[in-house]
Amino acid sequence: MKRASKWTVAMRMTAAAVGVLLAGVLIPTGAYAYQPVVQNLYTPANTGSCNKFPCVLYPKSAQLSSGRIVATFEDSEGAVVGQTMPIYKSDDNGNTWQKLTSLKAPAYLTSNSAFAKYTSAWTNPYFYVLPQAIGSMAAGTLLLASVVSGPDTAPNPNGNGNRQNVAIVLESSTDQGVTWTPRSVIAAGPNQAQDPVWEPYLMVYNNQLVAYFSDENEANFGVSGEGGQILAHRTSSDGINWSAEVADVPTSSYSGRPGMTNMVPTTDGKWMMTFEYWGGGANTRMKFCSNPVSCDPSNLGSAAPGGGGSPVTVRLPDGRLVFNAAGSGDVWVNESGSSTGTWVDQKTAISSGYSRDLQYVSGTKRLAILQANWGSCCTTGPVRYAELDLGNSAGAYFKLLNRGSGQALSVGGGSLTDGASAIQWADSGTADQQWHLWTLNNGNKLIGGNKNSGRVLGIWQAGTADGANAVQWVETQANDQQWKLVATGAYYKVVNVNSGKVLGVKGGSTAQGAQVVQWTDTGSLDQQWQLVQTSS
Repeated sequence: MKRASKWTVAMRMTAAAVGVLLAGVLIPTGAYAYQPVVQNLYTPANTGSCNKFPCVLYPKSAQLSSGRIVATFEDSEGAVVGQTMPIYKSDDNGNTWQKLTSLKAPAYLTSNSAFAKYTSAWTNPYFYVLPQAIGSMAAGTLLLASVVSGPDTAPNPNGNGNRQNVAIVLESSTDQGVTWTPRSVIAAGPNQAQDPVWEPYLMVYNNQLVAYFSDENEANFGVSGEGGQILAHRTSSDGINWSAEVADVPTSSYSGRPGMTNMVPTTDGKWMMTFEYWGGGANTRMKFCSNPVSCDPSNLGSAAPGGGGSPVTVRLPDGRLVFNAAGSGDVWVNESGSSTGTWVDQKTAISSGYSRDLQYVSGTKRLAILQANWGSCCTTGPVRYAELDLGNSAGAYFKLLNRGSGQALSVGGGSLTDGASAIQWADSGTADQQWHLWTLNNGNKLIGGNKNSGRVLGIWQAGTADGANAVQWVETQANDQQWKLVATGAYYKVVNVNSGKVLGVKGGSTAQGAQVVQWTDTGSLDQQWQLVQTSS
């Protein structure tokens, strides 16, 4: 898969190779294919061969210290017995992807009899890179916890079959995901129709590996009738031997079914646990714990920012928290990263999905999103990939100073939200006055992502009329977000590709806070802008 790599180009540009020097300002140009923001990472070849529906689901990813990103997902095409889990890699920040391997089930990877019955590498994968040594596993070891099964009775097409010996198995790789060693069974249940385990999540705390999971073993919590479930965890000092199970969120019936644990630290010393909860009230919830292995099981939490199940939460290196769930294509950002912080709704370029993964990419300082749809019978896939700028991403930033007023192109109120107005404001060097300038392969420019919000500059509702407001919006590379820079001495006219009109200030105003709009080119000073690079 080929992806547009404008942020990588901006980081590595030189005047001779990938830059154009105009009026003393180096503007990044595009040495990459101009393609849509959203790309297909994998599309099933033959959905008629699926052994269950949804067939392709639950994408997950991780980034190694080398910069390599690995991604995997459930792929239930073909026979149940012998089913493999595809692993993909990207060694260029997600710009291109290649198939790395098809991970075989544990029974085919080791002679250890403890794994002999697990003949299907099935579903619910979770990648994790060890931040420190655990037992014989060195820091940097790539771990995979996933649900396996077998030997099996083939499921029905609706997925309600009878896979035998369902278990969560831990595997490790020391060669960046090429080869794998089964290490242990974290948790097990007899079969798919009765008492399985699901949805692992890994982390290290207090020198121990912690494995969270959803447990449908009824005997653990006294519920009769298939479908009840609790959230629990086990700990290990070596990745082989595991502690007794500890409940994190219990339930008393199917109607209170919790699932999909995520656990991240907050900036005020707490731990935020997010999970789905089916049966009354909010179906995605969050609760705060004093530490991640002692979280009051009687606390069922409060409503998370978004609903629809399948919640995923990540902490960015600067402490911000980002949350998404299946009910929306948006994400919610907690700028303070604290347990009392405000969540801001921000759009993405990719649609919602019952399983959608979030991955911080260190090389671009952007957020990668992997997505797959739940889908009904006989529809499935693809696995899709997109990236999201949330501000402070890699590459050069510029400010645009209006010739008529001397003021800088800014975002009203320093807003983070899509649709916020572009205005002029006294040049103060704030983050909302700084913009990337990316050149697409067609020669047009994107102005953004904004250093504060990550949004790009466009025209409200892609209007073509004089006076239509300039706003910030999530990058889609739509025509109203594409611009041509036309040199006028030491300044530029900024021409919208969609409308053919130029960027100016409403009424030619010199007042602070005046709206920035598009207008027919009149040659006035408010329609000319100076580019000043603020960072490399």
